[in-house]
Amino acid sequence: MGVRIKKRGGKWYVYVDYHGRRKNRAVGSKEAADRVRREIEARRALGDLTFLDRGCKPVPLLCRAVASELCRCGMQALHEAQL
Repeated sequence: MGVRIKKRGGKWYVYVDYHGRRKNRAVGSKEAADRVRREIEARRALGDLTFLDRGCKPVPLLCRAVASELCRCGMQALHEAQL
């Protein structure tokens, strides 16, 4: 696993690469980025990999998105679109 810090566009980022899974987070200063890097390395050494799953949202399926939109807007929108 690699944990790196880089400055991009005035912000410092922490990049994590672990078994093909990549995550990056923006942090304020170089000192904060270095603290986050050390914390991630310590967690990985203890076997805690929950930081890789944080922030992952499931991608909604098209049928669920359409169904929720129809329920929200009502069936009238569907009938008008068919005209």
